[in-house]
Amino acid sequence: MARKSRWQGGESVAQRAQAVTFNDALFNMIVGMVLLIALFMLMLNPKGAQSTNVAAPPGNIIIEAYWNQIDSRTKKPVDTDVDLWVKCVNDQPVGYSNKGTALCNYLRDDLGNRSPDDPVNYELTTSRGIAHGQYCVNVHLYSNRSNVYPITVKVTVKIAKSAPGASGGDKVASTPVLVSDVVLKRTGQELNVFCFTINEGGALVASQTFTSQGICLRSPANAATGKCDEGTAPFSQQQP
Repeated sequence: MARKSRWQGGESVAQRAQAVTFNDALFNMIVGMVLLIALFMLMLNPKGAQSTNVAAPPGNIIIEAYWNQIDSRTKKPVDTDVDLWVKCVNDQPVGYSNKGTALCNYLRDDLGNRSPDDPVNYELTTSRGIAHGQYCVNVHLYSNRSNVYPITVKVTVKIAKSAPGASGGDKVASTPVLVSDVVLKRTGQELNVFCFTINEGGALVASQTFTSQGICLRSPANAATGKCDEGTAPFSQQQP
């Protein structure tokens, strides 16, 4: 008896038609789901936002200290612990021993123990919001295991504001508004880098920026000199 073809007979044709219909329906459903997902992603992250948004910096007023000297004798980074101290508007100073107040936070304490792959030391303090008023910034040479002097520290102040129309606290990229190089000559020495004022619009008031060595943040001023601690280690002419 001859074998019956799979395409012969009404029942086999009907089954094939049902299979084709099912495959078409499944394909259309998958295409529809892909289009819906694509539309949803565009709504969450529109093209305009992709081209203008940048990563928000950690805070609104960003104060940073850097030092990256190399010891000429050993050809290695100088093992020096410099501390950043910041007093925000009508608040207590923040530093390694007091890391947070109502307005500012001391976020990075660099102890000076560096690896050859990371020759830059870095400390960071930021504010939450932009309170108007006076801010003061000091640096203190806590220790210098390399016994190389002087130590030059670069201090920068940046301001990051919320972008117009941004949601969720998105900020524009921050740019430096103050930069200063400070030279520390002795272990234990504390120097005022600058004090600055932010107005109610969140901008720097350039005319109210000054430096005073009578402004001490880590410890009280010396009663005899009215200045901050000048350190106890003798100044060395050894250059880094």
